[in-house]
Amino acid sequence: MTISVFRTHMGNIEKTIMGALYVRNPVTGLTAETHVFNSEKYTTKALNIPLELDKSKVKTKPWTVKVMGETQSFDAENVVLPEKETYNLFEDFVVDGKLEIWLQCLDSQQYFGAAEADLYIRSADANVFFNFFKGYLGVWQQMLIVIAFGVLFSTFLSGPVAMASTFGILIAGFCKPLFLQIAHLQALGGGPIESFNRLITHENMMIDLPNTFSTHLGQTFDQIAGGFLSVIGLALPGFSDFNYYADCVANGYSIPWNSVLVHIVTTVSFLVPLFIFAYVILRNREVAKQ
Repeated sequence: MTISVFRTHMGNIEKTIMGALYVRNPVTGLTAETHVFNSEKYTTKALNIPLELDKSKVKTKPWTVKVMGETQSFDAENVVLPEKETYNLFEDFVVDGKLEIWLQCLDSQQYFGAAEADLYIRSADANVFFNFFKGYLGVWQQMLIVIAFGVLFSTFLSGPVAMASTFGILIAGFCKPLFLQIAHLQALGGGPIESFNRLITHENMMIDLPNTFSTHLGQTFDQIAGGFLSVIGLALPGFSDFNYYADCVANGYSIPWNSVLVHIVTTVSFLVPLFIFAYVILRNREVAKQ
């Protein structure tokens, strides 16, 4: 949590404001106090909710609260709250994957201030080494795809041309979202012909072109070219998607293994066809037959 304190009076300025944290069953109203803590301004305070809760911390009477000015109550005859020596967090307080967390200021006439993002449940820390490894794995997958394209181009192009083509694939891969926007005529300014027309006539991109035969002819060619560009755009590797790895590592988030699996399948789906094409081209060259 990252909370602030609003004092209606100075009180004892040498002491911090006390607060309490509760877990509550959203259906039965069963409530348990998990922590009593001192407030800390401008810092992120982490509290670990225990899995097992002692009965001395549990309020067996349903806790009625006011939500948006309306009192939320329970029918005492129909609500049967368990009485145990110890209560389990998931068995007794979680219902259909839902759990209520309540924050209370204990000092009279003092208040806590918290936005929606200031109080949240966070999973346990993942292994830093494996997360760093997954970040490098994302870079390695991009490298494999670029090398595969470079090897393919080198089987039928000269060295400088193959290098330029590989750089072209690399740039186009990072610009794939923009490439597809242009292909689907969703980019500002229209397709290639319309954009060229605006460029030479100095027309603003926000203004519609005049309703003339040349305008309709250019837009027709844009639709034809858009279908061709769509095929090329879908065949390009989406290198910008692999930035997800670097962003997660840089911002301290754990990279989920299902995302890693998706990108591994994507990488293999590029490597296998490129390897086959490169092999067939090289196999049919005269220098390979000697």
